[in-house]
Amino acid sequence: MGRHTLTLDEDVEAFLAEEQERTGQPFKGVVNELLREVRQRRLAEAKTSRKKACAVKALSVGRIRHAVVSVSEALEYAEGSGFR
Repeated sequence: MGRHTLTLDEDVEAFLAEEQERTGQPFKGVVNELLREVRQRRLAEAKTSRKKACAVKALSVGRIRHAVVSVSEALEYAEGSGFR
């Protein structure tokens, strides 16, 4: 447990005072509770926003019997000259 000094903006200070009055908790309790709520919300958001891994499968498309120098050539060979 650490001791810290914060300089609060007027609107934040007023909000904390309102929360103290509403809950009957001391200043320390209000700040800790609100910070814990924000922390829990951020952790929950982080869990839902993680990208899920996807599986990649290699598919056989047959053998290309042509020396391919570029992707454009490969597409033209596989799909014909009208692929563009």
